[in-house]
Amino acid sequence: MHLITKSLNHHAFLKKGTNLWRGIANHMGMLVVIFFLSYLSFGSIIHFNFAQDDFTILYYVQNHTLLFYPYYVASFVFTPLHYVFKLNASHYYLVSFLLFTCVGLSLYYFSLVLFKNRIIAFAATVFFITSFVGSDALYTMNIGILMNLFLIFELWTLSFYTMYLTSKKRKHLYFAFFLYTLTLFLFPYRAYTLFIFIFLLQSFTKSKKDLKKFSKLLLFILPFIFVYGLLPLIPIFNTTQHHTPSTIKLDTNMLSNFLKTLQNIVIPNTFIYLSSSGKAISKALIPNLYLLLIIGVLIWQKNKQTLLVLSLLLTSTLGFLLLFGEYYVTYDRYLYVVRPFYAVFLSALLFYNFRSSKFKVGRIILMIIFLPLIFTQIKQHDVFKKEIQNDRTYSKSFFEMFKKNYPTLNDYTIIFFHVEDVNERTLISRVTDVGALPHSGSFAVYYNMRVEKLEVVFYCENYHTILKNWVGKNPTVIYLGSKNGILIPKNPRDIPKDCKL
Repeated sequence: MHLITKSLNHHAFLKKGTNLWRGIANHMGMLVVIFFLSYLSFGSIIHFNFAQDDFTILYYVQNHTLLFYPYYVASFVFTPLHYVFKLNASHYYLVSFLLFTCVGLSLYYFSLVLFKNRIIAFAATVFFITSFVGSDALYTMNIGILMNLFLIFELWTLSFYTMYLTSKKRKHLYFAFFLYTLTLFLFPYRAYTLFIFIFLLQSFTKSKKDLKKFSKLLLFILPFIFVYGLLPLIPIFNTTQHHTPSTIKLDTNMLSNFLKTLQNIVIPNTFIYLSSSGKAISKALIPNLYLLLIIGVLIWQKNKQTLLVLSLLLTSTLGFLLLFGEYYVTYDRYLYVVRPFYAVFLSALLFYNFRSSKFKVGRIILMIIFLPLIFTQIKQHDVFKKEIQNDRTYSKSFFEMFKKNYPTLNDYTIIFFHVEDVNERTLISRVTDVGALPHSGSFAVYYNMRVEKLEVVFYCENYHTILKNWVGKNPTVIYLGSKNGILIPKNPRDIPKDCKL
Protein backbone atom coordinates (compact mmCIF):
# COMPACT_ATOMS: atom_id res chain seq x y z
CA MET A 1 0.00 0.00 0.00
CA HIS A 2 2.83 2.34 0.88
CA LEU A 3 4.47 1.58 -2.46
CA ILE A 4 1.24 2.31 -4.34
CA THR A 5 0.80 5.62 -2.53
CA LYS A 6 4.42 6.52 -3.16
CA SER A 7 4.03 5.62 -6.83
CA LEU A 8 0.87 7.75 -7.15
CA ASN A 9 2.58 10.70 -5.46
CA HIS A 10 5.55 10.29 -7.74
CA HIS A 11 3.21 10.17 -10.77
CA ALA A 12 1.41 13.33 -9.58
CA PHE A 13 4.77 15.07 -9.09
CA LEU A 14 5.87 14.13 -12.61
CA LYS A 15 2.53 15.25 -14.03
CA LYS A 16 2.77 18.55 -12.18
CA GLY A 17 6.32 19.03 -13.46
CA THR A 18 5.26 18.20 -17.01
CA ASN A 19 2.41 20.73 -16.84
CA LEU A 20 4.81 23.34 -15.49
CA TRP A 21 7.27 22.88 -18.34
CA ARG A 22 4.43 22.75 -20.85
CA GLY A 23 3.14 26.05 -19.47
CA ILE A 24 6.60 27.62 -19.69
CA ALA A 25 6.98 26.35 -23.27
CA ASN A 26 3.56 27.78 -24.21
CA HIS A 27 4.41 31.16 -22.73
CA MET A 28 7.81 31.22 -24.42
CA GLY A 29 6.17 30.30 -27.73
CA MET A 30 3.65 33.11 -27.28
CA LEU A 31 6.46 35.55 -26.45
CA VAL A 32 8.31 34.60 -29.65
CA VAL A 33 5.16 35.06 -31.76
CA ILE A 34 4.36 38.41 -30.14
CA PHE A 35 7.95 39.61 -30.56
CA PHE A 36 8.02 38.59 -34.24
CA LEU A 37 4.69 40.27 -35.07
CA SER A 38 5.65 43.35 -33.06
CA TYR A 39 8.89 43.65 -34.99
CA LEU A 40 7.02 43.48 -38.30
CA SER A 41 4.65 46.23 -37.16
CA PHE A 42 6.96 48.56 -35.22
CA GLY A 43 10.52 47.26 -35.51
CA SER A 44 11.47 50.24 -37.67
CA ILE A 45 11.17 52.63 -34.69
CA ILE A 46 14.47 51.31 -33.31
CA HIS A 47 16.23 53.38 -36.00
CA PHE A 48 14.17 56.54 -35.45
CA ASN A 49 15.35 59.93 -34.29
CA PHE A 50 13.82 62.08 -31.55
CA ALA A 51 10.72 64.08 -32.44
CA GLN A 52 8.30 66.59 -30.91
CA ASP A 53 7.59 65.86 -27.22
CA ASP A 54 10.81 63.81 -27.00
CA PHE A 55 12.76 67.06 -27.01
CA THR A 56 10.53 68.59 -24.33
CA ILE A 57 11.09 65.67 -21.94
CA LEU A 58 14.84 65.58 -22.57
CA TYR A 59 15.10 69.35 -22.09
CA TYR A 60 13.41 69.16 -18.68
CA VAL A 61 15.62 66.22 -17.67
CA GLN A 62 18.82 68.01 -18.74
CA ASN A 63 17.79 71.03 -16.68
CA HIS A 64 16.91 68.90 -13.64
CA THR A 65 13.33 70.20 -13.65
CA LEU A 66 10.45 68.11 -12.33
CA LEU A 67 7.55 68.14 -14.75
CA PHE A 68 4.32 69.57 -13.37
CA TYR A 69 1.23 67.68 -12.23
CA PRO A 70 -0.05 65.45 -13.78
CA TYR A 71 2.97 64.70 -16.03
CA TYR A 72 5.64 64.22 -13.37
CA VAL A 73 5.98 60.49 -14.16
CA ALA A 74 8.05 61.47 -17.22
CA SER A 75 10.71 62.89 -14.89
CA PHE A 76 10.74 59.68 -12.83
CA VAL A 77 11.13 57.52 -15.96
CA PHE A 78 13.43 59.55 -18.19
CA THR A 79 15.92 60.87 -15.65
CA PRO A 80 17.55 57.42 -15.16
CA LEU A 81 17.15 56.60 -18.87
CA HIS A 82 18.93 59.82 -19.83
CA TYR A 83 21.70 59.06 -17.34
CA VAL A 84 22.32 55.75 -19.14
CA PHE A 85 21.42 56.50 -22.78
CA LYS A 86 22.32 60.22 -23.05
CA LEU A 87 21.07 61.31 -26.51
CA ASN A 88 21.18 57.92 -28.23
CA ALA A 89 17.67 57.85 -29.68
CA SER A 90 17.84 54.20 -30.76
CA HIS A 91 18.21 52.99 -27.16
CA TYR A 92 15.08 54.86 -26.04
CA TYR A 93 13.08 53.51 -28.96
CA LEU A 94 14.32 50.00 -28.23
CA VAL A 95 12.92 50.33 -24.69
CA SER A 96 9.62 51.53 -26.17
CA PHE A 97 9.52 48.58 -28.55
CA LEU A 98 10.24 46.03 -25.80
CA LEU A 99 7.52 47.59 -23.65
CA PHE A 100 5.13 47.27 -26.61
CA THR A 101 5.76 43.51 -26.68
CA CYS A 102 5.07 43.45 -22.91
CA VAL A 103 1.72 45.15 -23.54
CA GLY A 104 0.94 42.39 -26.03
CA LEU A 105 1.69 39.74 -23.42
CA SER A 106 -0.33 41.62 -20.79
CA LEU A 107 -3.29 41.84 -23.15
CA TYR A 108 -3.04 38.13 -23.92
CA TYR A 109 -3.21 37.33 -20.21
CA PHE A 110 -6.09 39.76 -19.55
CA SER A 111 -8.10 38.28 -22.44
CA LEU A 112 -7.37 34.76 -21.22
CA VAL A 113 -8.46 35.60 -17.65
CA LEU A 114 -11.66 37.25 -18.89
CA PHE A 115 -12.76 34.75 -21.56
CA LYS A 116 -10.81 31.63 -20.56
CA ASN A 117 -10.33 31.07 -24.27
CA ARG A 118 -6.87 30.88 -25.86
CA ILE A 119 -8.20 31.57 -29.36
CA ILE A 120 -9.80 34.86 -28.28
CA ALA A 121 -6.68 35.80 -26.27
CA PHE A 122 -4.31 35.05 -29.17
CA ALA A 123 -6.47 36.80 -31.78
CA ALA A 124 -6.86 39.85 -29.52
CA THR A 125 -3.06 40.09 -29.21
CA VAL A 126 -2.60 39.83 -32.98
CA PHE A 127 -5.25 42.49 -33.61
CA PHE A 128 -3.62 44.76 -31.03
CA ILE A 129 -0.18 44.45 -32.62
CA THR A 130 -1.31 44.89 -36.23
CA SER A 131 -4.09 47.49 -35.87
CA PHE A 132 -3.79 51.14 -36.91
CA VAL A 133 -5.62 52.69 -33.95
CA GLY A 134 -3.38 55.08 -31.99
CA SER A 135 -0.24 54.00 -33.85
CA ASP A 136 1.28 57.48 -33.71
CA ALA A 137 1.95 56.89 -30.00
CA LEU A 138 4.81 54.55 -30.90
CA TYR A 139 6.46 57.03 -33.26
CA THR A 140 7.74 59.34 -30.53
CA MET A 141 9.88 57.60 -27.95
CA ASN A 142 8.53 59.33 -24.83
CA ILE A 143 4.85 58.77 -25.66
CA GLY A 144 5.60 55.17 -26.59
CA ILE A 145 7.45 54.44 -23.35
CA LEU A 146 4.91 56.17 -21.08
CA MET A 147 1.77 54.84 -22.77
CA ASN A 148 3.11 51.29 -22.90
CA LEU A 149 3.98 51.47 -19.20
CA PHE A 150 0.49 52.77 -18.46
CA LEU A 151 -1.21 49.97 -20.43
CA ILE A 152 0.90 47.31 -18.72
CA PHE A 153 -0.12 48.64 -15.29
CA GLU A 154 -3.75 49.03 -16.36
CA LEU A 155 -4.13 45.57 -17.94
CA TRP A 156 -2.54 43.80 -14.97
CA THR A 157 -4.77 45.75 -12.57
CA LEU A 158 -7.82 44.55 -14.49
CA SER A 159 -6.46 41.00 -14.73
CA PHE A 160 -5.89 40.69 -10.98
CA TYR A 161 -9.26 42.20 -10.12
CA THR A 162 -11.00 39.82 -12.54
CA MET A 163 -9.19 36.90 -10.91
CA TYR A 164 -10.29 38.15 -7.51
CA LEU A 165 -13.93 38.35 -8.58
CA THR A 166 -13.91 34.78 -9.86
CA SER A 167 -11.69 33.15 -7.20
CA LYS A 168 -12.21 35.40 -4.14
CA LYS A 169 -8.51 35.02 -3.28
CA ARG A 170 -7.47 38.06 -1.27
CA LYS A 171 -3.96 38.10 -2.73
CA HIS A 172 -5.50 38.96 -6.12
CA LEU A 173 -7.43 41.84 -4.52
CA TYR A 174 -4.27 43.13 -2.84
CA PHE A 175 -2.28 42.96 -6.09
CA ALA A 176 -5.10 44.71 -7.97
CA PHE A 177 -5.40 47.46 -5.37
CA PHE A 178 -1.64 48.04 -5.25
CA LEU A 179 -1.37 48.30 -9.06
CA TYR A 180 -4.50 50.45 -9.22
CA THR A 181 -3.09 52.92 -6.67
CA LEU A 182 0.31 53.00 -8.38
CA THR A 183 -1.29 53.53 -11.80
CA LEU A 184 -3.39 56.44 -10.52
CA PHE A 185 -0.36 58.05 -8.90
CA LEU A 186 1.97 57.64 -11.88
CA PHE A 187 -0.52 58.36 -14.67
CA PRO A 188 -3.24 60.71 -13.35
CA TYR A 189 -3.65 62.20 -16.84
CA ARG A 190 -4.66 58.78 -18.24
CA ALA A 191 -5.89 56.63 -15.35
CA TYR A 192 -9.00 58.53 -14.28
CA THR A 193 -11.23 56.00 -16.10
CA LEU A 194 -9.66 53.09 -14.20
CA PHE A 195 -12.14 53.33 -11.33
CA ILE A 196 -14.99 53.02 -13.86
CA PHE A 197 -13.25 49.95 -15.30
CA ILE A 198 -13.18 48.37 -11.84
CA PHE A 199 -16.88 49.18 -11.43
CA LEU A 200 -17.67 47.60 -14.82
CA LEU A 201 -15.72 44.46 -13.95
CA GLN A 202 -17.64 44.25 -10.69
CA SER A 203 -20.94 44.65 -12.55
CA PHE A 204 -20.32 42.19 -15.39
CA THR A 205 -18.06 39.48 -13.95
CA LYS A 206 -19.88 36.54 -12.43
CA SER A 207 -18.47 35.70 -8.99
CA LYS A 208 -18.78 32.45 -7.02
CA LYS A 209 -20.96 34.09 -4.43
CA ASP A 210 -22.64 37.46 -4.35
CA LEU A 211 -20.98 38.82 -1.22
CA LYS A 212 -21.70 42.50 -0.59
CA LYS A 213 -21.29 43.06 -4.29
CA PHE A 214 -19.94 46.60 -4.40
CA SER A 215 -18.50 47.02 -0.91
CA LYS A 216 -14.90 46.61 -2.12
CA LEU A 217 -15.34 49.58 -4.44
CA LEU A 218 -15.19 51.90 -1.45
CA LEU A 219 -11.55 50.86 -1.03
CA PHE A 220 -10.78 51.99 -4.58
CA ILE A 221 -12.36 55.42 -4.12
CA LEU A 222 -9.75 56.51 -1.55
CA PRO A 223 -6.69 56.58 -3.90
CA PHE A 224 -8.86 58.31 -6.51
CA ILE A 225 -9.74 61.11 -4.08
CA PHE A 226 -6.09 61.47 -3.01
CA VAL A 227 -4.64 61.65 -6.54
CA TYR A 228 -7.23 63.98 -8.04
CA GLY A 229 -8.21 65.95 -4.96
CA LEU A 230 -5.23 66.24 -2.61
CA LEU A 231 -2.11 65.55 -4.71
CA PRO A 232 -2.39 68.75 -6.83
CA LEU A 233 -2.33 70.77 -3.59
CA ILE A 234 1.11 69.46 -2.55
CA PRO A 235 3.58 72.31 -3.30
CA ILE A 236 6.02 70.22 -5.35
CA PHE A 237 3.19 69.31 -7.75
CA ASN A 238 1.14 72.49 -7.44
CA THR A 239 1.76 74.05 -10.84
CA THR A 240 -0.31 74.36 -14.00
CA GLN A 241 -2.79 71.50 -14.34
CA HIS A 242 -3.80 70.05 -17.69
CA HIS A 243 -6.37 67.53 -18.83
CA THR A 244 -7.60 66.31 -15.46
CA PRO A 245 -11.24 65.43 -14.74
CA SER A 246 -11.77 68.96 -13.38
CA THR A 247 -11.54 70.29 -16.96
CA ILE A 248 -14.35 68.16 -18.41
CA LYS A 249 -16.05 69.82 -21.36
CA LEU A 250 -19.72 69.11 -22.03
CA ASP A 251 -21.23 70.61 -25.17
CA THR A 252 -23.64 69.85 -27.98
CA ASN A 253 -20.87 68.44 -30.19
CA MET A 254 -19.89 65.73 -27.71
CA LEU A 255 -22.14 63.01 -29.15
CA SER A 256 -21.08 63.88 -32.70
CA ASN A 257 -17.38 63.77 -31.73
CA PHE A 258 -17.91 60.47 -29.93
CA LEU A 259 -19.54 58.84 -32.97
CA LYS A 260 -16.88 60.22 -35.34
CA THR A 261 -14.15 58.80 -33.11
CA LEU A 262 -15.86 55.40 -33.00
CA GLN A 263 -16.15 55.44 -36.78
CA ASN A 264 -12.44 56.19 -37.06
CA ILE A 265 -11.61 53.38 -34.64
CA VAL A 266 -13.60 50.89 -36.69
CA ILE A 267 -12.30 51.98 -40.09
CA PRO A 268 -9.27 54.27 -40.60
CA ASN A 269 -10.27 57.84 -41.40
CA THR A 270 -7.43 57.89 -43.96
CA PHE A 271 -9.16 55.19 -46.01
CA ILE A 272 -10.97 56.42 -49.14
CA TYR A 273 -14.22 54.64 -50.01
CA LEU A 274 -15.15 54.46 -53.69
CA SER A 275 -18.52 53.73 -55.24
CA SER A 276 -18.89 51.59 -58.38
CA SER A 277 -18.70 54.76 -60.46
CA GLY A 278 -15.30 55.54 -58.94
CA LYS A 279 -16.52 58.54 -56.95
CA ALA A 280 -15.77 58.89 -53.27
CA ILE A 281 -18.82 58.13 -51.12
CA SER A 282 -19.67 59.37 -47.65
CA LYS A 283 -16.87 58.49 -45.24
CA ALA A 284 -19.45 57.97 -42.51
CA LEU A 285 -21.55 55.42 -44.42
CA ILE A 286 -19.36 52.31 -44.26
CA PRO A 287 -18.23 52.80 -40.62
CA ASN A 288 -21.86 53.34 -39.61
CA LEU A 289 -22.87 50.13 -41.35
CA TYR A 290 -20.13 48.31 -39.44
CA LEU A 291 -21.31 49.84 -36.17
CA LEU A 292 -24.85 48.63 -36.87
CA LEU A 293 -23.48 45.20 -37.75
CA ILE A 294 -21.56 45.07 -34.46
CA ILE A 295 -24.74 45.85 -32.55
CA GLY A 296 -26.47 43.01 -34.44
CA VAL A 297 -23.68 40.56 -33.56
CA LEU A 298 -23.89 41.54 -29.88
CA ILE A 299 -27.62 40.85 -29.83
CA TRP A 300 -27.05 37.54 -31.62
CA GLN A 301 -24.24 36.35 -29.35
CA LYS A 302 -25.74 37.53 -26.03
CA ASN A 303 -22.31 37.30 -24.45
CA LYS A 304 -21.72 39.19 -21.20
CA GLN A 305 -17.92 39.35 -21.44
CA THR A 306 -18.07 40.81 -24.97
CA LEU A 307 -20.46 43.47 -23.73
CA LEU A 308 -18.07 44.18 -20.86
CA VAL A 309 -15.15 44.74 -23.24
CA LEU A 310 -17.36 47.00 -25.36
CA SER A 311 -18.11 49.02 -22.21
CA LEU A 312 -14.36 49.33 -21.51
CA LEU A 313 -13.79 50.45 -25.11
CA LEU A 314 -16.57 53.05 -24.98
CA THR A 315 -15.46 54.36 -21.57
CA SER A 316 -11.82 54.80 -22.61
CA THR A 317 -12.92 56.47 -25.86
CA LEU A 318 -15.32 58.84 -24.12
CA GLY A 319 -12.79 59.73 -21.40
CA PHE A 320 -10.50 61.83 -23.61
CA LEU A 321 -13.37 63.27 -25.62
CA LEU A 322 -14.75 64.78 -22.42
CA LEU A 323 -11.39 66.37 -21.60
CA PHE A 324 -10.41 67.74 -24.99
CA GLY A 325 -13.84 68.39 -26.49
CA GLU A 326 -12.92 67.09 -29.94
CA TYR A 327 -12.92 63.89 -31.96
CA TYR A 328 -9.86 61.81 -32.82
CA VAL A 329 -8.54 60.43 -36.08
CA THR A 330 -7.49 56.78 -36.25
CA TYR A 331 -3.73 57.19 -35.84
CA ASP A 332 -3.96 59.84 -33.09
CA ARG A 333 -1.70 58.95 -30.18
CA TYR A 334 -4.50 59.52 -27.64
CA LEU A 335 -6.45 56.60 -29.13
CA TYR A 336 -3.62 54.24 -28.21
CA VAL A 337 -5.30 53.72 -24.82
CA VAL A 338 -8.41 52.26 -26.53
CA ARG A 339 -6.40 50.00 -28.85
CA PRO A 340 -6.23 46.98 -26.48
CA PHE A 341 -9.97 47.02 -25.78
CA TYR A 342 -10.80 47.43 -29.46
CA ALA A 343 -8.59 44.40 -30.21
CA VAL A 344 -10.22 42.23 -27.52
CA PHE A 345 -13.70 43.32 -28.58
CA LEU A 346 -13.07 42.48 -32.24
CA SER A 347 -11.59 39.12 -31.26
CA ALA A 348 -14.58 38.29 -29.03
CA LEU A 349 -17.01 39.15 -31.83
CA LEU A 350 -15.26 36.74 -34.18
CA PHE A 351 -14.29 33.88 -31.92
CA TYR A 352 -16.73 33.69 -29.01
CA ASN A 353 -17.98 30.09 -28.61
CA PHE A 354 -15.76 29.18 -31.57
CA ARG A 355 -16.37 25.42 -31.48
CA SER A 356 -20.15 25.68 -31.18
CA SER A 357 -22.05 24.40 -34.21
CA LYS A 358 -24.70 27.03 -33.44
CA PHE A 359 -22.40 29.81 -34.62
CA LYS A 360 -20.70 27.93 -37.45
CA VAL A 361 -22.44 29.59 -40.41
CA GLY A 362 -22.55 32.95 -38.65
CA ARG A 363 -18.82 32.72 -37.98
CA ILE A 364 -18.06 32.36 -41.68
CA ILE A 365 -20.27 35.34 -42.49
CA LEU A 366 -18.59 37.43 -39.77
CA MET A 367 -15.13 36.58 -41.05
CA ILE A 368 -16.09 37.52 -44.61
CA ILE A 369 -17.35 40.87 -43.33
CA PHE A 370 -14.68 41.66 -40.74
CA LEU A 371 -11.49 40.40 -42.41
CA PRO A 372 -11.46 43.27 -44.98
CA LEU A 373 -11.77 45.66 -42.02
CA ILE A 374 -8.72 44.07 -40.38
CA PHE A 375 -6.67 44.16 -43.58
CA THR A 376 -7.70 47.80 -44.11
CA GLN A 377 -6.27 48.65 -40.67
CA ILE A 378 -2.98 46.90 -41.54
CA LYS A 379 -2.75 48.56 -44.96
CA GLN A 380 -3.46 52.07 -43.72
CA HIS A 381 -0.95 51.67 -40.90
CA ASP A 382 1.66 50.68 -43.45
CA VAL A 383 0.99 53.84 -45.49
CA PHE A 384 1.19 56.02 -42.37
CA LYS A 385 4.36 54.28 -41.17
CA LYS A 386 6.17 55.07 -44.43
CA GLU A 387 5.34 58.76 -44.07
CA ILE A 388 6.73 58.80 -40.52
CA GLN A 389 9.84 56.90 -41.60
CA ASN A 390 10.60 59.56 -44.21
CA ASP A 391 10.41 62.28 -41.56
CA ARG A 392 12.55 60.41 -39.06
CA THR A 393 15.18 59.49 -41.67
CA TYR A 394 15.46 63.12 -42.71
CA SER A 395 15.55 64.20 -39.06
CA LYS A 396 18.48 61.91 -38.30
CA SER A 397 20.59 63.12 -41.24
CA PHE A 398 19.53 66.73 -40.58
CA PHE A 399 20.83 66.87 -37.00
CA GLU A 400 23.93 64.81 -37.82
CA MET A 401 24.79 67.33 -40.54
CA PHE A 402 24.10 70.29 -38.28
CA LYS A 403 26.20 69.00 -35.37
CA LYS A 404 29.06 68.16 -37.74
CA ASN A 405 29.14 71.66 -39.22
CA TYR A 406 28.51 73.43 -35.91
CA PRO A 407 30.05 71.40 -33.03
CA THR A 408 29.28 74.18 -30.52
CA LEU A 409 26.86 77.09 -30.34
CA ASN A 410 27.18 80.39 -28.50
CA ASP A 411 24.49 81.86 -26.32
CA TYR A 412 22.08 84.03 -28.31
CA THR A 413 22.37 82.25 -31.64
CA ILE A 414 19.84 82.74 -34.43
CA ILE A 415 19.46 79.76 -36.77
CA PHE A 416 17.85 81.11 -39.93
CA PHE A 417 16.57 78.66 -42.58
CA HIS A 418 15.95 80.57 -45.79
CA VAL A 419 14.39 77.81 -47.90
CA GLU A 420 12.24 78.72 -50.89
CA ASP A 421 10.65 75.31 -51.46
CA VAL A 422 7.49 75.15 -49.31
CA ASN A 423 7.55 71.35 -48.93
CA GLU A 424 11.17 71.34 -47.79
CA ARG A 425 10.55 74.20 -45.36
CA THR A 426 7.59 72.27 -43.95
CA LEU A 427 9.77 69.17 -43.57
CA ILE A 428 12.46 71.12 -41.68
CA SER A 429 9.75 72.63 -39.49
CA ARG A 430 8.40 69.17 -38.66
CA VAL A 431 11.74 67.65 -37.68
CA THR A 432 12.65 70.62 -35.48
CA ASP A 433 9.17 70.86 -33.96
CA VAL A 434 8.97 70.49 -30.17
CA GLY A 435 5.87 69.71 -28.11
CA ALA A 436 5.69 72.37 -25.39
CA LEU A 437 8.75 74.39 -26.46
CA PRO A 438 9.61 76.54 -29.51
CA HIS A 439 11.57 75.06 -32.42
CA SER A 440 14.79 76.08 -30.71
CA GLY A 441 14.09 73.42 -28.06
CA SER A 442 15.34 70.64 -30.30
CA PHE A 443 18.70 72.39 -30.78
CA ALA A 444 18.84 73.28 -27.07
CA VAL A 445 18.70 69.56 -26.24
CA TYR A 446 21.52 68.62 -28.61
CA TYR A 447 23.74 71.47 -27.39
CA ASN A 448 22.59 71.35 -23.75
CA MET A 449 21.68 75.04 -23.75
CA ARG A 450 18.86 77.18 -22.40
CA VAL A 451 16.05 77.37 -24.91
CA GLU A 452 15.60 81.15 -24.53
CA LYS A 453 19.16 81.69 -25.77
CA LEU A 454 18.47 80.13 -29.16
CA GLU A 455 16.05 81.10 -31.90
CA VAL A 456 15.02 79.17 -35.01
CA VAL A 457 13.36 81.21 -37.76
CA PHE A 458 12.06 80.47 -41.26
CA TYR A 459 10.96 83.91 -42.44
CA CYS A 460 12.64 87.29 -42.83
CA GLU A 461 10.01 89.03 -40.69
CA ASN A 462 10.77 86.72 -37.77
CA TYR A 463 14.50 87.26 -38.21
CA HIS A 464 14.17 91.03 -37.96
CA THR A 465 11.86 90.71 -34.94
CA ILE A 466 14.48 88.64 -33.08
CA LEU A 467 17.20 91.16 -33.93
CA LYS A 468 15.09 93.91 -32.35
CA ASN A 469 14.44 91.82 -29.23
CA TRP A 470 18.10 90.91 -28.85
CA VAL A 471 19.55 94.41 -29.12
CA GLY A 472 22.77 94.45 -27.09
CA LYS A 473 23.08 90.62 -27.05
CA ASN A 474 25.49 90.53 -30.03
CA PRO A 475 23.76 87.45 -31.49
CA THR A 476 25.55 84.92 -33.67
CA VAL A 477 23.71 84.13 -36.91
CA ILE A 478 23.78 80.76 -38.64
CA TYR A 479 22.30 81.24 -42.09
CA LEU A 480 21.28 78.17 -44.11
CA GLY A 481 19.88 77.85 -47.59
CA SER A 482 19.03 74.84 -49.72
CA LYS A 483 20.14 73.44 -53.06
CA ASN A 484 18.47 70.37 -54.57
CA GLY A 485 17.01 69.46 -51.18
CA ILE A 486 20.38 69.68 -49.39
CA LEU A 487 20.99 72.32 -46.73
CA ILE A 488 24.06 74.48 -47.32
CA PRO A 489 25.60 77.18 -45.06
CA LYS A 490 25.30 80.71 -46.43
CA ASN A 491 27.07 83.92 -45.48
CA PRO A 492 24.97 85.91 -42.96
CA ARG A 493 26.03 89.05 -44.85
CA ASP A 494 23.72 87.90 -47.68
CA ILE A 495 20.64 88.22 -45.46
CA PRO A 496 19.95 91.91 -46.25
CA LYS A 497 19.78 91.27 -50.01
CA ASP A 498 17.79 88.02 -49.56
CA CYS A 499 15.35 89.67 -47.16
CA LYS A 500 14.15 92.84 -48.84
CA LEU A 501 11.33 93.85 -46.53
